[in-house]
Amino acid sequence: MDARGRLRAWLLRARARAARGGPVAETVELVSVVYGATALAAIVAIFFAFPDPLWRMTVSAACLACTAAALGLVRAGWVRAGAFVLVSSCWLGIVATIARAPASSVVAQSALVLSVCSAGLLLGPAAGFAVALLSALVGPALGALDARDLHPGAPYYAIGLWLMQAAIFLSAAALVSITAAHAAAALRRARRSETRFRAIADNIGDIVIEFDSLDRFSYVNPAFLARRHMKSFDELAGMRIGDTIHPDDRERVVAGLRRVRDSGGTGAMTARVVTPEGETAIVDVTAGGIVYPSGERRVVTVSRDVTVQRQIEDALRDSEERYRMLAENAPDQIVEHDETGRIVYANPAARERGLPENPQDASDFGAWNHPDDVEKCRQAFIDSMTTGQVGRVVHRLRNKDGTYSWVSSSGAPYRTSKGKMHMVGQSRDITQELALQEQLRQAQKMEAIGRLAGGVAHDFNNLLTVIGGYAGVLESSAAGGPAAREAAREIEAAAERAAGLTRQLLSLSRRQLALPSAVDVNAVIRGLEPMLRRTLPQSIEIELSLDADLPSIQADPSQLDQVLLNLALNARDAMPSRGRLRIETRGDTGRRTIHLVVSDTGIGMSEATRLRAFEPFFTTKPPGEGSGLGLSTTYGIVRQIGGSIELESAPGCGTRVVIDLPAAQVGARGAPARSSLSTRVQRRDAAILLVEDDPAVRRLLTLVLENSGYRVFSAANGAEALELARNPGLALDLVLSDYVLPGISGVELCASLRRTRPGVHVVLMTGHAELPADGQAALPDGAGLLGKPFTREKLEAELARLLASS
Repeated sequence: MDARGRLRAWLLRARARAARGGPVAETVELVSVVYGATALAAIVAIFFAFPDPLWRMTVSAACLACTAAALGLVRAGWVRAGAFVLVSSCWLGIVATIARAPASSVVAQSALVLSVCSAGLLLGPAAGFAVALLSALVGPALGALDARDLHPGAPYYAIGLWLMQAAIFLSAAALVSITAAHAAAALRRARRSETRFRAIADNIGDIVIEFDSLDRFSYVNPAFLARRHMKSFDELAGMRIGDTIHPDDRERVVAGLRRVRDSGGTGAMTARVVTPEGETAIVDVTAGGIVYPSGERRVVTVSRDVTVQRQIEDALRDSEERYRMLAENAPDQIVEHDETGRIVYANPAARERGLPENPQDASDFGAWNHPDDVEKCRQAFIDSMTTGQVGRVVHRLRNKDGTYSWVSSSGAPYRTSKGKMHMVGQSRDITQELALQEQLRQAQKMEAIGRLAGGVAHDFNNLLTVIGGYAGVLESSAAGGPAAREAAREIEAAAERAAGLTRQLLSLSRRQLALPSAVDVNAVIRGLEPMLRRTLPQSIEIELSLDADLPSIQADPSQLDQVLLNLALNARDAMPSRGRLRIETRGDTGRRTIHLVVSDTGIGMSEATRLRAFEPFFTTKPPGEGSGLGLSTTYGIVRQIGGSIELESAPGCGTRVVIDLPAAQVGARGAPARSSLSTRVQRRDAAILLVEDDPAVRRLLTLVLENSGYRVFSAANGAEALELARNPGLALDLVLSDYVLPGISGVELCASLRRTRPGVHVVLMTGHAELPADGQAALPDGAGLLGKPFTREKLEAELARLLASS
């Protein structure tokens, strides 16, 4: 491209930039170059055209210097100063030219300058340039006509003057047009910006407020009016900054907004506002200070209601704190695992019991589980994490002391906010529960054994009754010689020993019938001593210290046997190698209470064990070796007798059990002595109704009673007995019935007979403990009770006692 083309392109770009309101700096540079070139051309023309060019040369040189200065200032970044110098230079040339020109030229040129400026301001850049071009043609022509006769070199001067005037007019038009274009563009941008931000403010959900320098509302967006239930801005008349703020926050918020307004900066704060309904809302306020061209300072605030958000945050914090407190203070072990099984949280209960020293590194389940349960726990973890279901497993956890505890664990998987799977597990120690379950099974087993023992003892007692009864018959028979009578006595003694074994069996199974009577405690202890020596190992020495002058107690001897046997067995367990068992009896000063003391030299008990010793199912023995019912049964028997029991023990000091039993109200000591047949009141002519379902026992009792002179009517069950009793000619004096009969019990039978025969006496026989808890109250009034097996002497004594009272 040649020089003309480059110049043309440069001019077109410059015009385009000027037309669209290009940068002022580039425009000033363009005009400076054009105007400087024009001034330089004028200097040359003046030099050749006028012999006296001093003042003209001075003006032109001054204009050239001003354009150079303007160009330098723009290059240095002082755009406004450069534009001012350039305009001043233009008007300097105009004023100098006008001063030396005729009046008509002055008027014409002034009019042209004004028209150019007006066109640039009113018509825009395009019209301004058109008028400037016309002025550049017409104005110099007028100047040339005025100067044509001044000098021979006037044509050259006219050309120079024309060029200078054209530059002046073009410069004025360009500057005014560009200024107008910039002003219009700035106005458009301001209007667009105002429209944009007003649309944002009017449609935003947040509240936008502008306060003036006097703290008054100068603008509010529709959101504020809607929130305050207002229809227009006029309703805010008289309101000031802080009127809607909660009284407790008002001073702080107002001071903060004023500080932002005065400094022109920004600020943020949280405040409480009072709604028209009288409620309190929480808002986040962002404030910014602005300065208007007039110098007035204002502050604009944007407020967002965060009441619900704060309530949610508070609820989340409360929930987190609540569950943190639950986890931190829970007695169960609570741990959280990541997807690899590594523990990321453990509550104090877990840290204090079974976890490794650094649980965060414990990703192997074998670090705290029993070796036999590791694979089970790992598989339960994998299954739960895979299915997303709650997993449960019973396993053993290792304690800090190396022992293991049974726990029931449940794990609930969940997905974290980062999308990772975690599991929260809870483990509850069930060692004691399992032990109690085992003890319950043992107790149920003992109950089953007791029922079996009761049934066996019932049948066995019937057999012993028959054996002992016929032995008595043989002994009293005159047909046999001394050897036969001795054999009968041996049979009777063996039956008595077998009956003792049966009583012990019922005692151990806790199914023996309680038959209170006056009991000599010393006699019971001496009678039980041989059995204790057979039961306890020989390494345990048995020592008795019995008070000879001791009153009797009202109790069942078999229950007293059970108390002593339980205490002896406990003492045996406390002395695994060797020791001494001491049984002591003594009476108090008034002989109203008997003290039974059983002590041993065993390992003793801790205070915690001693306090729980009488609790049912409590035992310190390993599972399967004790039911925990021995001392609790002993406690129950002592309380049933009306006594009290205390336990004294300490580790390494043995155990001492003190039992206080009330003395019997009767004055006799020990069991009443057996009365001989010769001292009884005999009624050989009495009629007895015998009701017994066992044929052997029925035949034996019939034989014994008939040999004793009684008239006997026998029946196998209650129905037969009632059928016999309906005979009005049958005079009955006494009913001897088994307690348990098929169909109707002995108690029900006797009650039915007494309704038709009020004066009949009743004696009930029983071979096991199927009586109610309060057995004596269930018996008919005045009825006797015989426990099988019994001797002929006991039977005849009881019959004689009842018949004698007739």
